[in-house]
Amino acid sequence: MIHALIDLYQAGGPLLRLRQAEELAKAMLELFFDPRDGGFYAVGVDHEALIVRRKDTDDNATPSGIAGHGALLRLARLLDRPDYWQKARLSLLGMAEAMVEVPQMHGRLLCAGLLPGDAAEIVLAGEPDDPKYQALRAEVVRRFLPNVVLASTNGRNIETLPLPEGKAAGGGAALAYVCSNYACRKPTSDPAELATMLDLLAP
Repeated sequence: MIHALIDLYQAGGPLLRLRQAEELAKAMLELFFDPRDGGFYAVGVDHEALIVRRKDTDDNATPSGIAGHGALLRLARLLDRPDYWQKARLSLLGMAEAMVEVPQMHGRLLCAGLLPGDAAEIVLAGEPDDPKYQALRAEVVRRFLPNVVLASTNGRNIETLPLPEGKAAGGGAALAYVCSNYACRKPTSDPAELATMLDLLAP
């Protein structure tokens, strides 16, 4: 559900979707996270007492419970939350041996493990109904960029998220900012130039 809410926001949905993802992540950590060894328990702290409070670590018809840290990695970059990074890293380290020995059972964990590498953040600044903004956005969404998070700003939501802070359309023209760990290249309003930058991020 957290992944879905992030996807809705990045697909052009309201900021509310990202805030809902943040609230779900907070509840997930409070109820299920193991602060000592990382990972997520199958039942919450509010569950009746059990002899063993186990963790689901294998992907089956649905992703394993421990794969929830993949959502933490995405939120960490969108919201600048180093504590989410640390919790996700603890989970990955705790499952490293299992991922090597039985990779076919840990697809979601392996995907999440790739997220920190060559990661990038993209901010689109401008009005969503502006054709120039739409042309920039089209260059982003037509690609498979699993290591990229996308945020948007029209100048009115700039104070509500850390990622778009300080990024605005230039003289009314839509701009795209391509960043890595919040360090950004020179913004561009040219879809072709943006395409060249994005091609370097493709897996």
